Amino acid sequence: MSTQPSTLADPDASTTPARRPTPRQLARALITPDRRRARPARQMPMPDSLTEIDVAGTGMLIRQWAPADGATPTGSSMVLVHGWEGSHADMAGFVAPLQAKGFTVLAPDLPAHGGSGGSTATIPQLAMAVAATVAHAARHAGAVQGLIAHSIGCAATAVALLDGADVARVALVSSPVRYLDGARAAAARFAYDAMEWAVFEAELVALGTELHAMNLLHQARELRQPALFIHATDDRVVPIEAGRASAAAWPGARMIEHDGLGHGRILADPAVIAAAVDFVAGSE
Repeated sequence: MSTQPSTLADPDASTTPARRPTPRQLARALITPDRRRARPARQMPMPDSLTEIDVAGTGMLIRQWAPADGATPTGSSMVLVHGWEGSHADMAGFVAPLQAKGFTVLAPDLPAHGGSGGSTATIPQLAMAVAATVAHAARHAGAVQGLIAHSIGCAATAVALLDGADVARVALVSSPVRYLDGARAAAARFAYDAMEWAVFEAELVALGTELHAMNLLHQARELRQPALFIHATDDRVVPIEAGRASAAAWPGARMIEHDGLGHGRILADPAVIAAAVDFVAGSE
């Protein structure tokens, strides 16, 4: 797991160039995930189906799992959303517990990630992908009872919800808070002066990042879904303060903090998995 300073697309991004880039080069790098840095796949049940859907001209893969044998089907679905430079496999630990509760589970490889098409991934692109996954789930697997997201997937989920994605409950793990924070950290890494920052900022906007629009402190106030934030106090990628601030801004949200789980290990922790699953299932 990267421990480099925050970047625009996600604080755990690692695609910033090793040599000092021009502002335009850095802007492009920050929306271009490196698929080679995907974490090793965790053990995951074999999906019942693999579907490719179109998201703004890009093919996106969605895996789907039926309720577990012996479980009473709920007729509802659950969506799992991975983070930057990851894939559906990052969310492996949540699949079987949700199946056991009778839910159909869907997990996409977001655009420019995993086996999906595309080469760039801005928050608007990722939000569109989350919304498309939710709509696909509702059509083919029943209303979306819950969504569990990690890192940049949390930011994309918030935008998708504001745009009307119909999800009853959300659990947000290691959530960043402001898109702009990552951009500033990346620019600081290369000691950009005011003029270079202006070029960098303008290029990010030109690339469709909506640099100043992704601010969970503001967005959360408009959201009414029951929300659970889960964060590690030792997260060196997205500081715990980001999760605390977002949880405080989201009306009625709860916050769970854990020690020693970092930014990536948190997805495999049994207590984290149980808390998220119980919350989105409405059985906590």
